[in-house]
Amino acid sequence: MVKPVTQFMTRYLVQEYDTEVMKYAARHHGDFTDELSALSELCGPGVAPPLERPVIPDRAWREENEPKADLVAARTAFRYENHAHPRLGELHAFYLSDIDPDLPERRLRQLIYVADEGKGFLVIARYALCERCRGTGQTGGSTCPECAGSGWRREAGEDLSAPGRLVEATNFEVPPHPDDLPAWEALQRRVP
Repeated sequence: MVKPVTQFMTRYLVQEYDTEVMKYAARHHGDFTDELSALSELCGPGVAPPLERPVIPDRAWREENEPKADLVAARTAFRYENHAHPRLGELHAFYLSDIDPDLPERRLRQLIYVADEGKGFLVIARYALCERCRGTGQTGGSTCPECAGSGWRREAGEDLSAPGRLVEATNFEVPPHPDDLPAWEALQRRVP
């Protein structure tokens, strides 16, 4: 049986993909803003991805960016975690690839937190892989000062640097890029 949070996340990822494609492909700005609005409804305050485009794209922008619509790849989910957060209760974490067409390789890049705060599931925080420690939490044998040892840095939403006790972890697939393996191995050391 598919968990309701997994159904929500699938809906979010489909909407995010549609919004990213329209960012490049929409001839009318309203088509893009409709998709962006639908994506924002799935996010808590200040969490929706900062997708932007000109209101009236000029010819140069269209020539450079419209081909990117065909390069947008749906995110790959690499891992799911369920945490017992002291304030939020169940806190769900999804480790994902990037969606940016300028970064076409499926790389471990994003951590999205989802919680039900009484009105249904919402994305409440977005984190990016820490570039300094490459997701390991360590630099030069010490705790990474950039991410405080978590391997991830907050981009938007709630500060969930302490997500709570890990209750469940499920790996879906190993990131295919060899540079992601240290971060992946760091995640594997986290067990319920």
